[in-house]
Parts: sequence; C-alpha cells; structure tokens
Amino acid sequence: MPTDFTSILHALGMTESEAKTYLAGLKLGAASVQDIAKAAKLSRTAAYDAIESLKNKELLSTYQRGKKTVYAAEEPDRLLQHLQVQQQEFTNKVNLVEKNLSDLQLLIGGERPRIRFFQGLEIFYAFFDDLCKKKPKLVYEISNVNQLNKHFSPETIKLAKQNIKLEDTQFKFMHVGKQRVHRENVEYCQLEEKDIGKFHGDIAVYQDTVTMVSFENGGNLIIIENKAFADTQLALLKNLWDQHHKK
Repeated sequence: MPTDFTSILHALGMTESEAKTYLAGLKLGAASVQDIAKAAKLSRTAAYDAIESLKNKELLSTYQRGKKTVYAAEEPDRLLQHLQVQQQEFTNKVNLVEKNLSDLQLLIGGERPRIRFFQGLEIFYAFFDDLCKKKPKLVYEISNVNQLNKHFSPETIKLAKQNIKLEDTQFKFMHVGKQRVHRENVEYCQLEEKDIGKFHGDIAVYQDTVTMVSFENGGNLIIIENKAFADTQLALLKNLWDQHHKK
C-alpha cells in the first residue's frame, strides 16, 4: 500500500493544498502553475496560494524559462530542515511556558480551585515554601504526629524547615501524639484519637488555602487554593480548637 504523503505533510502542519502542491512539484520538477494545479488536482487560484505559501517557507523556488515562470519544489532534505526548525521553535515555546507556568497559574480567576500535588520528601518543602510565599497571619492545623514520626525522621523535617522564617505567623496547632518541639509562635492543643477518630496525616488552613497530607506510602500532599474550600475547613478546625483548647 503506497504511503499517503499528503496526509503526513498535512499532519506536520501544511495545509492540504500546500501538501498536494509540494508533492506535485516534486514529481513534475520545474513546472508551470497550470501543470502543478492539474497534477495536484487543485484550482489555479488554490495552487497560486499554496505556491506563495511554500515559497515563503523556502520549500518552493521560482525560475524563468524564457518568458515563462516555472516553479520547482525543494528536495526532501530541505523539507526535513524546515520541519527541524519548526520543532526547535516549538520546543522553545514549550520551555517558555514551563518557565512561566507558576505565573500563568496565578492568573486563574473565577471559582475554580487551583490544585497542586506533591509526593515524597517534596511534601515538606512544598508546604513550607507555600507558607513562606503567602506569609499568613494565622494558620489552623491538625496533625497526627505519631504517624509523622513513624514515617519520617526528625532530621528530614528539620532539613526541610531550615532557613524558614515564619515568626510573624501564628499557629493554632492541634496534634495527636506528643509534640517534641515547642515554638514561641505556636499555640498547642493535644487531642486524643478518640476525640476525632483515626487519621494518618495533617490538615492546615490559611488565607484561601487548604493543605492535606497523608504520611503513608511515602507521603502525599495536596494544596488547594480556593476560598470556599478554605472557609469550610477553617470552620471545622476552628470549632475543633474551640472545643478542646485548654479544656
């Protein structure tokens, strides 16, 4: 079965008319518009438009044969070079979008939540990095420190916290299990598992952000930025704090 080069060239970015015109030019060699249009099964107008486009892409050349103008398709290696240039240009555009992806995401409006997902040790760095960028005045947090200590070493958490400055942020921190380190800008409230049921992670709420962590399976973190979600979680955590703090 012969290769359908028209479809291939069309898939690579040529219009159907350009693909047919280029292939006709390859087969005919130097030829007139009329001959190219006939071979490509196009109208003369469509062939003219395709020829001009291919000339701009340097895939078709113009020659004078006496008083007659003829056109010849460049050899396939020139087509390959053209596609390679397009590929590099596209790669550069992709890299540019990747470089500016965070700034683009900040432009998202409306009620749609912005959701980010992290795994492994990255969960600690991502969490503290988000706090440092937003510098919230108050954070409500609940955590199962028994599960945290079971799955991650104190050195790992300490490393993630190094150079983190959140002195102006106040934490209302509820925890199941014994908290090893106490910080000045944190109010602590120890809970019993019977008070809240079994859970294996951490939930924090600040500004319009909710973070949810599972310490199991290597650690997973979801950061949700949405006021409605944050307000809902804040109401639940604030109510839990009011019920159990200094009880």
